[in-house]
Amino acid sequence: MYRCRLLPTVCLLSSVHAAAVLAFVAALLICSSSQATVIVDNTFNSGLITNPPIALTAPYSTTYSENGVDQDGSGDITSLWTVNNNGGSTTPSVGHMVSAMNTNGTSSYQMTTYFTAPGTAVVLANPGDQMVLTWVFTPTGVVAQNTSQAFDVAVVDSPVRVATINNSLPTTGYAGYAIFGNMGTTLGASNSFALKEAIANPTDLMSTSGNWGANGVSGTLTNDPNATTGKTGYASGTQYTMTWTLTRGMSNDLMVDVKMVGGSIGGTGTVEDTYDDTSPNSFTYDTFSFRPNKGSTTATSFDTTLFEVQGPLVNVPEPGSLILLGLGAGALGLITLGRRKVAE
Repeated sequence: MYRCRLLPTVCLLSSVHAAAVLAFVAALLICSSSQATVIVDNTFNSGLITNPPIALTAPYSTTYSENGVDQDGSGDITSLWTVNNNGGSTTPSVGHMVSAMNTNGTSSYQMTTYFTAPGTAVVLANPGDQMVLTWVFTPTGVVAQNTSQAFDVAVVDSPVRVATINNSLPTTGYAGYAIFGNMGTTLGASNSFALKEAIANPTDLMSTSGNWGANGVSGTLTNDPNATTGKTGYASGTQYTMTWTLTRGMSNDLMVDVKMVGGSIGGTGTVEDTYDDTSPNSFTYDTFSFRPNKGSTTATSFDTTLFEVQGPLVNVPEPGSLILLGLGAGALGLITLGRRKVAE
């Protein structure tokens, strides 16, 4: 005969449930023990986009990202932006980086930043490693409905880096992902928030849509069904937040989540693409770029007020995790004690 002299809830935790208890506690430990590293946190409070300055005191020597350190005491952790104006302009001021589009309808505009120091990158080396990138901007002069996929944003690993703000970008070798989007007061493309992956060694960064597709072939990985023709688009003077979350999985896969939040976009205020890539072309990232093409197909200007990168997440035991571990061990101890004392 087997009777339980412990509390009823403990009695339910028989030996059959011991493994489940351990698994549950382990999951709680993983979820509660993630700590992010701030790589860039730029609110443009110095009114500059080339911080840190060329002349730095030892031990700092980079002219790129401050890489987790506020080297110049501005309060921001900044990164160098490179600009392809093509007739447009970039005007930094305290709290803002305003990108004014070319209005002649013939040339594209592109802003790119390296968010790690030279020779380094965010490497998602282990399962659970994660990078989160946030871009906050406000468009003005948003155009009416059009069919162009002209609002493009990429997170990639660059083959080499340009050295100054006006240098041309490398012409081959990018790996990573891009959103090929449509911008208008009403969305006008069937794929208005299309997530794509770089096809092997694309010849440019977003200038040729055919260099981006679905795991090495032309096409689209995914597109939010709320980002289609006729859905609510972007509004002038409204702030939008774009968030990229890249997480390495247990099977060398990469979960890619890209979200745009603001106004009434998509009819709900949010459009989002989520894709589990089982054959990612990179786990390494150091570059962010947005290419709103030209004013006739997107907006007349974009005011960036925050650019932030965190990652990768590092599993670090925290006090709460230790408590959970103790609770799990105690539960298993009660199970064992109950089994020993109640068997007759």
